[in-house]
Amino acid sequence: MLVHVASIPCPATVVIRTSDTDVLVIALGNSSKFPDCQLYLEVGHKRNNTLRFIDITSLSMKLGSTLCKALSGFHAFTGSDYTPAFSYKGKVRPLKILEKNDKYMEAFGLLGSSESLSTALVSDIEEFVCEIANCICSIWNHANEKKPSIFNPEKNGWILRDNKFTPNWFIGELTPPTLQDMLAPEEVIDSEDDEDTTSHCEENEFDGDSTFEDE
Repeated sequence: MLVHVASIPCPATVVIRTSDTDVLVIALGNSSKFPDCQLYLEVGHKRNNTLRFIDITSLSMKLGSTLCKALSGFHAFTGSDYTPAFSYKGKVRPLKILEKNDKYMEAFGLLGSSESLSTALVSDIEEFVCEIANCICSIWNHANEKKPSIFNPEKNGWILRDNKFTPNWFIGELTPPTLQDMLAPEEVIDSEDDEDTTSHCEENEFDGDSTFEDE
């Protein structure tokens, strides 16, 4: 997509027809690479009166170069066509947090710029999540190149199966190796039974409000 834009002599006005959010994010993230091109996205359809044109050039200027550069990493991290999203988290609130914090914008702007992630910035689990977004973001950041140099997917959260790359969702055993490992120790079960018995007795204690008939 942006490879074709890069091949167009500028100054020029370019309209990209799409209905994919990824394209909007990628276009904004690479907008600074086309300073002499007026970029638009054509979305929607005439038949249901939803046809719209998004002015990428003006929008990128309004958002600022720092935020635009961070959007590719942010989108890859919070969920895209290629990376999983965090359950029930969405993007609206995380985006508001991102917009107000220069440190976060700088961090997301660095995703995709290096194959190695700094362990000083992320914990082991966070690093694993970031690696998946990191590889995809490296492709998006060079979307204007015909043959972009990308990081080794197998070192960045992806695995090769049947000549196809798929996300490496899990490391280690998915389930305990034996049924015994899934069962709670007997002392734990006994302890829980004692707690249930005590609780049941306490609920049935005389509370002073009960009425007794005289014999």
